Amino acid sequence: MTSEIAIMNKEAVALATDSAVTINEGKKIYNSANKLFSLSKYNPIGIMIYGNATFMSIPYETIVKVFRSELNGECCKKVDDYAQKFINFLNDNKLKISNEEQNNYIDIVIGSLLTQIKQKIEEEWENEIQKNGKIDLDKSKKIVSIIITNFADTFSNQELECFSKESIDSIKKTIDKMFKKLLEKIFQDLPLQAEDKKKLSEIINKAIICDNFPSWHSGIVIAGFGEDEIFPAIASFRIESLIDGKLKYKKEKMENISTKNNAAIIPFAQSEMVSTFIEGVDPNYQKFKRSYLENIFKNYPEIIIKNSKKLNKLEKKNKDLIHSEFNKWSKQIYEDYKKEMTNFTRDNHVNQVLSVVGILPKDELAAMAESLVNLTSFKRRVTMAQETVGGPIDVAVISKGDGFIWISRKHYFKPELNHQFFDNYFRTEGKK
Repeated sequence: MTSEIAIMNKEAVALATDSAVTINEGKKIYNSANKLFSLSKYNPIGIMIYGNATFMSIPYETIVKVFRSELNGECCKKVDDYAQKFINFLNDNKLKISNEEQNNYIDIVIGSLLTQIKQKIEEEWENEIQKNGKIDLDKSKKIVSIIITNFADTFSNQELECFSKESIDSIKKTIDKMFKKLLEKIFQDLPLQAEDKKKLSEIINKAIICDNFPSWHSGIVIAGFGEDEIFPAIASFRIESLIDGKLKYKKEKMENISTKNNAAIIPFAQSEMVSTFIEGVDPNYQKFKRSYLENIFKNYPEIIIKNSKKLNKLEKKNKDLIHSEFNKWSKQIYEDYKKEMTNFTRDNHVNQVLSVVGILPKDELAAMAESLVNLTSFKRRVTMAQETVGGPIDVAVISKGDGFIWISRKHYFKPELNHQFFDNYFRTEGKK
C-alpha cells in the first residue's frame, strides 16, 4: 500500500509519495520504493505509481524510463494527451510481452478465483457437518449453487471502454479454453450442475473483461502541464495487464485548474488522514455515524408503534397508515440531515482549506503535500495498523515555467560520489 497526494493551484502542482512497498501478501515491508518520476526530461510533466509496483512483472520504474526515452522530448498539447500516450505505449506492447506471459496471467486470475470459490464451498460444507454431523448430496449441491450465485453477485457487469466488441470475442475464446482445463483440475469431483458451470464461466468472464480489478492492480497518476495548458491538470488510471494483446485499464479521474476552479487536493491509495484533515472528520467515523443514524430513522417508526399502548389499540389499517407516514417523514428528516452536514463540511472545512491552497506559493504547496503524507505515515505508526505507509517522502513541484523540480528525493546511491549520473542524464536523448 501507499499514500500519495496531488495538490494543485493556478501556479503549480505538488506531488508527494511515501516509499513503503508491501510484498509477500503483506508479510514484508520495504521503505525504499520509488513511486514518483518525471515523465519527460524536458517538459513539465510527472507520474506517480501506487498499488502494484510492476506491470506484467516489469517494474514501473523501468517502464517509465523506457517510455521517457521513446517520448524523447516530444511535447503534448494536454496532460490527457501524455496520459493517453503512456496508455498507448503499454497497449501497443512496446515492452515485448509475449503471448505466453499474457496467457499465464489469465491462467493465474482464473485459477485464483476458482480456488477462492472452492475454499468457500469447503468451509460451508465443514460448517454443515459440524452443525448436523453429516451432509448429504442434495445439501452439498445446494451449498455449491448458493456460494457460486453469491460470488457472481459481487462482480460488476459494466463493460470497459478499453475493449472493443471484437477484442471481447477473442478474449472470451481464450478464457473458455483455460477455464475448462482449470475447472476440471481445481473442482475435480465437486457436485457441479450445468447451471453452476455456466455461472462460474460468467464469473471468470466478468472478472477479466468487465469493470472488476483485482487487489493487485496498479494506479497511475499523471500530472503537470500540456503545451497548450496555462493551468495544471491531472489524469489517473487503473491498470491491470495485457489480456490477449489488449490493455485492461480504466480512466479514474481527470481534473484541471481553471479560472473557476482555483485549487484541488487529490489523495490516492490510503487517503483517510487526508480526508480527515480536509473535511474535519475521520471518514470511517463519518460512515459509521451515517449508517447508525440511518438505521435509527429507518426503525424508529415501527418501534414507536409497537411500544405505544394507544397506537397498539388501533386497527391494522390505521397502524399501517401511521407507519407509512412516519417512514415518509423519517426519510425526509434523514436526507435533510445529510444535506446540512454536507453543506457544513463544505463551507466550514473543505472550502476554507481550498481557498488557502489557491494562493499558496510553490514551496508551501510542496510542504503541505509532504505534511499530509507524513500525517498518514504517523497515524500508522502510532496505531496497531500495519505500517504500510512510511519511509522517506519524495516530493516534486511542477510549474509551467520551471518544469519538474525535485524538492525532496531519496537516492540509493550517494549523489556526491556519482557525478557521472547527473552528467549523463541529459546526454542520452536529444530534444525534438
